[in-house]
Amino acid sequence: MTFDVERQIIESYVQSNLTGTPVKYDNVPFDQETADSFVSLSILSGTGSNISIGQLPRQRYAGIIQFDIYVPENTGTANARSIATSIRELFNNQTLPESDGIVIRTRPPTLNRVAKGPTGKYRINVNVPYSLDIQQTS
Repeated sequence: MTFDVERQIIESYVQSNLTGTPVKYDNVPFDQETADSFVSLSILSGTGSNISIGQLPRQRYAGIIQFDIYVPENTGTANARSIATSIRELFNNQTLPESDGIVIRTRPPTLNRVAKGPTGKYRINVNVPYSLDIQQTS
């Protein structure tokens, strides 16, 4: 498995579908001071297992796509929950576009309240569990 293909599939899906809210990607410059509200994306790759054996085995990995949602502090939770709902609608039980024999299937997301964000920001997160299947081709 290439972790970069996993990242590309997920980030491409986010870029194409999560509109209206700026997204901060791992290790990419982002000025959060100028963004009123924004989402930070983290891909937490997980443990793998063999789900078939033989000459061309199939492997499955479990992981979590984590979205940290930041909105202005002391403005209530409606905006943060609206963004969370958009993420839920995009990722609830979806099969993301396949690439290089890798298929990512998401499960129902969960919403969590998190400790205070950076100065002036309120933070919640949405965790999207997923499975990643790889069919060996050679």
